[in-house]
Amino acid sequence: MALEVVLSNLKDQSPEEILGKLDLGGAGLDSGKARTESIVACIDYSHSNLASDIQGLTDCLAPFTGVIHEGILKPYTERLKAQPALEHLPFERWGEVIQATQDWGLVRPHREAKGFLELQPTLPYFLRVRLASEERRAAREAIEIAFHETYEGAGSAIANLLGSKDAGEKAQGLIVAKLEEENLLAALRIALNRRASFLGPTSALIASLDATHASERQLRLMEWILGHKDLYNGELIEGDAGDGFLVTLERKAAVLLKLSRPEDARQTYLKELEMHRLRERLAQRKRLRASAGILHKLAEVARRSHDRADAEKLLSRVLRIRVRLDELPSQAEIFLQLGMLAHEAGNLARAETCHKRALEIFSECGDMENRKKCCLELARISDELGNLPDQIEYYKKIVGEQPRLSA
Repeated sequence: MALEVVLSNLKDQSPEEILGKLDLGGAGLDSGKARTESIVACIDYSHSNLASDIQGLTDCLAPFTGVIHEGILKPYTERLKAQPALEHLPFERWGEVIQATQDWGLVRPHREAKGFLELQPTLPYFLRVRLASEERRAAREAIEIAFHETYEGAGSAIANLLGSKDAGEKAQGLIVAKLEEENLLAALRIALNRRASFLGPTSALIASLDATHASERQLRLMEWILGHKDLYNGELIEGDAGDGFLVTLERKAAVLLKLSRPEDARQTYLKELEMHRLRERLAQRKRLRASAGILHKLAEVARRSHDRADAEKLLSRVLRIRVRLDELPSQAEIFLQLGMLAHEAGNLARAETCHKRALEIFSECGDMENRKKCCLELARISDELGNLPDQIEYYKKIVGEQPRLSA
């Protein structure tokens, strides 16, 4: 069998080593090596016995690595059909293609994950070598576009599962993300090379690494993504691609904080802030709200770095934006935080003023939980000021808002 010859030639190579040679469509292959020629020749023998249109359809499996979910073939087919270079292919014959590759021993039902097909690394290896030629450039690019567009949607769906509050859905998301990791990375690589949007696969990969607490891997992924930002011009940054870079910057800063690197986190937030300012097409209100959110995070970084003066300055800037946007609950939260900073600094008068203002707004908004927090802080301040009557009144308000037990 051709497969036995192929596998014997690959005994000293891992799948990662094989596929790593083909990240750029076959670049870096040493075509003079007898081993490589044997691999290509053996699979080519079986592939060449297929009808020409079936060969073209088989080529569409080239971007996949590791697995193919049977359910993804439908949306993938729709994307392939939309490509003029591929619209002639007999997509109704996918069953024959899958059966043929199974007969070659290169595809089989996944042993553990229902609905997934497991790929031998030799299949994408061969198909990518085949598509690397200049004469197949149009087909290769069309396949890559369809694959990337498919995983924009699939990546978003996986990210939604990972972000679900339902434990079952989240567990399902973790399983699928692990299985699809290489395909998501392939789609991300294609998107970055083509200067296209990449939010779907990026969101899934970042969420998966976050859920498994793989902070260092997460950081390396995000640094690699951000290394492509200069390839995107201003117009592209204004669109969906800009959203991808912003999400990456925001998540990178959070990871840096988790790794106790506050100054690196601060620099990353500043880059995110600058990028928001450059997105002129974004509605002013949305741009202001985004800026306020980043400034708020910068204030938290300053607080963690024990720079209360900078934290207070940043929170005051956020407050001005929230007032401008007429966002009362957010204003109250900032007053609460300003009060805590003042209390930490020993400025009890300012702390009391800020907490009273927060209490007033929370009361107006009907936020009883935060209203109790303010009363507790004010009771503590009253205690330190030696103002027993006020302290008693604030504690009465806290007790008065507790739910009463029925008799």
